Amino acid sequence: MGGERGMRQWRKRVGALALAVTVALSLFLLAGCKGKPLPEGMDKETVQTKAEEVLALLADGDYTQVAEQFRQDVREEYGVTADTITQAMEQVAGAGAYVKLTDSTVVGGENENFDGEYAVAVLYCKHEKKKVVYQFSIDPSYQLIGFSAQIR
Repeated sequence: MGGERGMRQWRKRVGALALAVTVALSLFLLAGCKGKPLPEGMDKETVQTKAEEVLALLADGDYTQVAEQFRQDVREEYGVTADTITQAMEQVAGAGAYVKLTDSTVVGGENENFDGEYAVAVLYCKHEKKKVVYQFSIDPSYQLIGFSAQIR
């Protein structure tokens, strides 16, 4: 019986960690959709391409590669792994399988919890059952620093 209890406690800890990582990653996105200009030197098309590459990895279920797309310091600070990406994606599992990208926008982001400018790509996608909005925060060197997905 101790094994079951220990497993339940472990699942609760992992779930809490995944939620904390999702919240931390989402912090980068909160101010991103206000229409702020892109940071100097960043190109909208390159940001869009990077976001679509990560979206393709998510759609393929390649969460290890998604985690590796995160800038190393962000990965280490927030504990971004394939498991945390999996748990974040569980929030949109009810939408069914990815079908296609339907619309997108790219804007500059700003957040008091992050020292530096970045871009936010918002991708509106059709899934089998529902629509999903993906947001990707990308730094000026085009590395992923934040991600969220929500059923629309």
